[in-house]
Amino acid sequence: MHGSPVNKRSRSLLVLVLFVTAVAAISVAGLSSRPESGALGIAPAADPIDTPSLEPHPLQGCSTGCAAVPESSGALPPFEIRRCLQGVATQAVGVASIELETLLFHAHDVRAYTRRHGFAPLAGTHATFLQNQLKMRKADVRIRVIDEAGVERISFAQAVPIGEKQHLHADDATDITPPELSFTVQRVGLYHLWTRI
Repeated sequence: MHGSPVNKRSRSLLVLVLFVTAVAAISVAGLSSRPESGALGIAPAADPIDTPSLEPHPLQGCSTGCAAVPESSGALPPFEIRRCLQGVATQAVGVASIELETLLFHAHDVRAYTRRHGFAPLAGTHATFLQNQLKMRKADVRIRVIDEAGVERISFAQAVPIGEKQHLHADDATDITPPELSFTVQRVGLYHLWTRI
């Protein structure tokens, strides 16, 4: 967070409480309800999807902090998406696994892939579960800053897009300059989101 220092009385201790949760109800807004080509469980005509990409992985810069990395574009090659789908097809529906969580981390790429190729080899409840998970595009972010006397100095709550860099201001501030909040929320697992502010 960026802003002026707090006053002398509250400078000794600030407690930051951050809540970030996936919100499916918000995320489905704006999605088309009409079926797309390559419907659930139907694989389209042959396509060169099994050829590894020679493009550099755009997340290689993660050492600078994932908040600085935009949502991936082409980061997960189609042949890897197909491999992960095959792995998920052999597992119980809704169980966290490296294959499922890889698909969710790279949701942007997986959405583009499934629009073109469908969800095969997933079918039935497997395909429906993944489709619903991929609809989760926003997260609720709640931040409270409390000083050593228990006084709430900053309160912030807003739904933000997952995977997009945010520059927001916490306007609800008491006796403190409202800080600028700079962060990106990334989905890193079935039940986990990650951010650094």
